Amino acid sequence: MKKNDTLLIVEDEENILYGMQSVLSCHLDFISEVYTARNGKEALTIIQNKPVSMIVTDLRMPEMDGTTMIKNIRKMGYQMPVIVLTAIADFKKAQELIPLKIQNYVLKPFSVEDILKEIDNAFCELREKESLKKAEKLLEKFPELSMEQEYKGKNPLIREAQKYISKHRKESISLQMLSEQLHVSKAYLSTLFKHEMDMTLTEFITKQKVKLAKRYLLDTDLRICEIAEETGWQSDKYFIQVFKEQEGLTPLAFRKRWKNRTFEKGED
Repeated sequence: MKKNDTLLIVEDEENILYGMQSVLSCHLDFISEVYTARNGKEALTIIQNKPVSMIVTDLRMPEMDGTTMIKNIRKMGYQMPVIVLTAIADFKKAQELIPLKIQNYVLKPFSVEDILKEIDNAFCELREKESLKKAEKLLEKFPELSMEQEYKGKNPLIREAQKYISKHRKESISLQMLSEQLHVSKAYLSTLFKHEMDMTLTEFITKQKVKLAKRYLLDTDLRICEIAEETGWQSDKYFIQVFKEQEGLTPLAFRKRWKNRTFEKGED
């Protein structure tokens, strides 16, 4: 996993601050940097000058407390998750921060396991949101890559065949497998599908797999061999061959062309 995320710990007690920095740096292998600040004022300076993915902060601190810092962060437009460290006596006050999109609260005294669990959960949610946002942007540029399937054909059997293929497009699908699943003969299914869809069953399966492969090429950093495996091809060599027949260029060339085009437009 690439180390793309950073964490900022804001805590005025130095033994807790640097103890947490040491422990979290060792245990969170997806973190590239763990920044530290002893109060909200120092934290704001770091946030404005360094990429911060998430904040873990105490509330009671000199110069600028955690509550004021969080309010300032949101006013400035930063939306990174914030985990608040709070004593039971301050918990009611801490709950007043809920409208400011607090990720969660960790009550003092806390264990290493407590804080690691909360940070890991928060980063998982953050990555899911980022993936969803990236997928939405991708579909704005390439609406034809939507995985929402419009099932065609008048015959219910053909619609069922399409549903099965759409659901299992990551697997290796054959006419034999599909005919057994639908309880009909291969010859009947093949002839009916060609009549209803104006393409062979194999051609339809291939189009669905290539469509999924294009999503992976544009939306992930998976290697070509990994994409071939994810989309159920016999081998990466065969995947490259079929993809080139369908798209007129290799999977790698397809990825480079569209990523370069996005870069030239100055898009995220």
